[in-house]
Amino acid sequence: MRPDKLTTMAQQILADAQTDAIQRGNPEVAGLHILDALLEDRSGPGRAILARTGANADRVHSIVRTELDRLPRSEGASTQGGRELMELLAHADKEAKSRSDAYVSTEHLLLALTTVKGQAKEVLHLNAV
Repeated sequence: MRPDKLTTMAQQILADAQTDAIQRGNPEVAGLHILDALLEDRSGPGRAILARTGANADRVHSIVRTELDRLPRSEGASTQGGRELMELLAHADKEAKSRSDAYVSTEHLLLALTTVKGQAKEVLHLNAV
């Protein structure tokens, strides 16, 4: 996906997710990294959307952090976008188009996280999102 098809906030979330994966030594950027970045901003849209669903954003964030600590680490390898990230971006783009939105936003990323198979989806579903 071309970066110019993402809102500025969505670009920042993806950059933060990549930075987190690199700092943790994870070989791939996963949905958990994106969800963590969405929840990191206490006043951001990720927390607001979770609040509207009745989910406890602090609890979800704590679970995400625990799951991130369990991800595989590799020394010396570069962090890349894997299959899960590509599927998330494709689904977010599809969500944007279905709503006639010109850009993929953080809301579209969060919607993608609830549907694309991965640990982020499991965490969200276990917390009634």
